[in-house]
Amino acid sequence: MLTWRAPAFGILGGIKLNQCILQGPQLALVAVGEEAAEDLLPAYNGDEQFTMWSGGDSTISLATAQREIAETLKMPGGNVWRIQNQAADLTGMAITALVPPPDNAWIALLMIRKEYQRHGLGSESAQLLEDWFFSQPNIRHIGLGVLTVNTPAVAFWSGRGYRSGLRRKDLYGNETITFRLDKPSAL
Repeated sequence: MLTWRAPAFGILGGIKLNQCILQGPQLALVAVGEEAAEDLLPAYNGDEQFTMWSGGDSTISLATAQREIAETLKMPGGNVWRIQNQAADLTGMAITALVPPPDNAWIALLMIRKEYQRHGLGSESAQLLEDWFFSQPNIRHIGLGVLTVNTPAVAFWSGRGYRSGLRRKDLYGNETITFRLDKPSAL
């Protein structure tokens, strides 16, 4: 079940909140700003295999994280989410936007740190994001892209009802597949 509060301006552990908090049974997704880059760095580097598949170094630098967060926040509806458990431990992060506008949402990244994987946190995070996006009357579809070599992610999103679409190369030349979830007609 989705519980969300917006706007949620203030300070959480030294990080300025900029938009909203999505609350689930085990997790909270907290929208954060550029100043959260250092706090999110362990999540960016939370799964070395994913980072290697992405064509980058084995770790992502603070400067890269800062640049990506700044670019995301400039996008229509761009949000960077700090995923945390009930003890406020950083368990992962997500990056989302409303692209292409006006009726599509995009999950650019949903990363659960390796030590927190296989406990349902990815599923809960995805559900919170889906519920939040589809609670907005104009959003009709959620899209995302997955590296084809990331077979666990392909299985995860397929299992959530996302339909596979185009295959293409990303900016680094990696083969990707796009996925799309349509808004349920009951909503």
